[in-house]
Order: sequence, then structure tokens, then C-alpha cells
Amino acid sequence: MYLKYYTTRDDGEGGIEFLVIDYEKTTGLSFAPQVDLTGDSLPINELIIDVITTDDFKTGEVIELYDDMDQVWAHWYIKKAIHTADNVVRITARSLIDSLEYKQMEAVMFENSSAASAIDACFDGRTSDYQIDSSLSSAKLTGFAPEQTARERLAWILFALGAYVRDVFTTKAHICPVDETSIYIPTGRSFFRPTTDLNDWVTEIRITSYAFSRASSEDEWEDSDSSYMFPLPWIAEEQTISLLNPNAPEDATENVIELDGIYLVNSGNVSDIISRLAKYWFNRNEVTLDCVNNKQFSPGDKVVAYAADESILTGYIQQATFKFGLQARSTLKLIGVDNVAGARLTVNYTYNNGRIGQAEYFFPVGYTYTITNPYIDRTYQDRRFIYRPENATISGTIVEGANVVEQACDIVLEYYDGTLSVYSVDEIELQTSGNEYTGVIS
Repeated sequence: MYLKYYTTRDDGEGGIEFLVIDYEKTTGLSFAPQVDLTGDSLPINELIIDVITTDDFKTGEVIELYDDMDQVWAHWYIKKAIHTADNVVRITARSLIDSLEYKQMEAVMFENSSAASAIDACFDGRTSDYQIDSSLSSAKLTGFAPEQTARERLAWILFALGAYVRDVFTTKAHICPVDETSIYIPTGRSFFRPTTDLNDWVTEIRITSYAFSRASSEDEWEDSDSSYMFPLPWIAEEQTISLLNPNAPEDATENVIELDGIYLVNSGNVSDIISRLAKYWFNRNEVTLDCVNNKQFSPGDKVVAYAADESILTGYIQQATFKFGLQARSTLKLIGVDNVAGARLTVNYTYNNGRIGQAEYFFPVGYTYTITNPYIDRTYQDRRFIYRPENATISGTIVEGANVVEQACDIVLEYYDGTLSVYSVDEIELQTSGNEYTGVIS
């Protein structure tokens, strides 16, 4: 890992100057990005680094976190830089959302208005700093937004659209919907079995929907219940939509979540909103798991993970707390967790209809897999054979019950009595070491 600090946006010749800080020059690094998929808030993500340096750092400038493959992990803005000891500076950098906290937005009535334009107004048109997913480019907004900060306005918009901000592993804040495609976390990448915390049951969700219309006169507007909330000539009719939790037991203590005063909720989106909230709030399981995570699993992703023998869970990453070493390791906090059915996949590797190897996997039912077939190394008495599968990969979709794949192989090398026989390879490079042969096959 290393840091890149942009000391100036322009070096006078149209270029950008930056300072590279190696990971060895850091004595502490805190990096735990999160998202709020419910839309209840809009988190400001933070990166805190202690750096051994005599350099000065300016607030507002960009600092980036990179891995050894030169892939960006964070592109955020310095909030403060404090000397905590001789030649040690503690840098606090925050995501782009922090800047929206200090921008005030005027009240506005959206009438089937472009959501992209409303988002653009929150960011002052800084399209170099954010991007809107193409699936949201034609989305519309209907309703009223009062005077509020740009952060509050953006949170309302995302709540109405069912979207969130992904601002990790990218140089731009990405406004995107939740992707329901599951990413599988292999057992070999998990350190420990996941732990589960049980929240109190949410027994019911109630949300208020608003229908706006123009008053025919100022008197009608003044006589309405809306006049103290909405500007002339707008009046609103309210309707409360309720959804009971079908999973809550009869003896569960009543726990109702009520949402009102979000005036972008209307008859066109209220059903989608309450269904989305139920997905997270009606399932009270929260799961924590540790895994190797080199950017494969990001806050906001839907993942599938191995829980116990013949048990698989699925959920949405709310937060990923990272630790860095030889590999990046993260503690994932999952919400909206549920158990899913799994089934075993058996791959039989054969030569001349005889089995020479076998591999077994356990995947969720419905999971589409692609597996790279290994070369098979077998020794029979004093002969050693290397077999190559006829197909480099195998793919398919897991179904309930047994899943069995037969993969035929060919002999590519045979080693016997000091002689290496080549049967079938695309390319081979041989080196001798005493009486032994080593080969590199591609």
C-alpha cells in the first residue's frame, strides 16, 4: 500500500504534482468505509493515517490510497493534518460527501423532474468528482424539498430512488442502485466462521406518502393543513402506508418504525421504498465475518458466504473495516441477512473413463459458477504422469440435489526412469538439474 498526496493541481506546465508516501512511512492507518442502503442517512467516510514526515499537508487537497497493483482504494480530501509527535503527522481525509455538509440548498418543488439534474445541483456540477449510474440517468423526482444542506438533499433523493453512494475503490463518488447480483466469498478467503447478532424485531413499518396539487386560490392554500409547510400555491394530501412483518412472532414486543416528512415519497415510489426497507429491517440478523479482501467485496455489495456445515447465508455489506499486511483483510458487517439453500458440486477428472482426481465444492442453489480446472499430478508405482483437462474451465448453475460434472483429461507429460516424455503441450521450457528435469508448461 502507498499514499499519493496531490501537492498542487497544476505545476505551471499543465501537469499535476504529487508526493508518494510508502506504507513503511505510516505508523497507523484506519480505513472502515460504510454505506447506508436504507437511505436513513448519508455516511461520511474517513481515512486516518499517521505518517512519518516533515512535509506539510493542506486541507482540501486530495490524498489517495493505493495498493501494490497501483489500484486506487480511496480518493478523498484532507480535512485536517495535525503534528502529533516529532516528524509524525496525523492526516484525516474524508469522502466527497463531507463537502456537501457546508452547502445550503434552496427549497424546490420537483414536478416529474430529472433526478440527475437534482443530483448535479448538490455537487455544483463537479462531474469530475462524481458519476451517476446509467440506470438512473432517466429517473424522475416528484415532491417537495425544503431548505436543507446538500448532504440532506442528496440523502432524500437517494431515498426516493433506492440508490446509494459508493465512494471507495474509485476516484469518483458513484451514485448507483443496489446490485442484487450475489458475490460469493469462498471458504478459502474466510478466516473464521461468521458471528450473528440478533436485533429486536421490527414489527411494522409505516411511511407517509404525499400527493401535491396547486390550490385554486390563496384562501384555499391558507385554509389547508399544508400552508405552514409548503409555499403558495402548493397543498398536499397525506396517506400512511403500513407493512407488517410476517416473520415476527406473535409475542414479539411491538416495535414500529415510522417515517414521515420526507416529501419526495409519493404514490409512484412508496411501494418500492417500503419493500426495500423491509428487506433490511424485517430481518433482524446482523452478521460479522473476516475475510481476505483485495477490493473484491465493497460496502453495498450483496454477498454469499459459508456459515457452517451445509449452511450458507446472504446479506448486504454495510461496512468493511480493513487491516493491511501481506494481504488486505477486512471485517465485514452484513445486514438484511438470510439463509439460502446450498448444494454440493462434484467434479470428476477422468482419463480413459477412469477417475484420476476429484474436487468438491458447496455453492448456493442458483449460483452460476466458473471453475478453473487444475492439472492433475499422479504417480503410479514408479511412473509419474501430468494430466491436463480438455477444458480450461467449467461453468454451470447449481441446482438442488447432486451436481456432478465429468471432465476428461489428456496425458501431457510422463516421467519414468530419468526420462521425461512429452505427449501434448502447447509450449514447454525444460531445465536440467543434475539427473532431474523440471518443466514449465503454458
